Amino acid sequence: MAKTKYGIKVPLAVDDYVWVCNPGADAAWFDPEPVLYNSRQEAEERAKIWGPLARVESFQLDNT
Repeated sequence: MAKTKYGIKVPLAVDDYVWVCNPGADAAWFDPEPVLYNSRQEAEERAKIWGPLARVESFQLDNT
């Protein structure tokens, strides 16, 4: 069953967005993981630091 969380995307170029990722100690540079939030409201509040072009999108986690 998939679980919905929310992440932030920021513009890289015109019509090209990338997920905001966490370069944690166990994350590899070639396999980044997006920073995810449990609610859209929390993600929208955190997205404010990225400026007006940042957007919040749903992210499906596969819990199989």
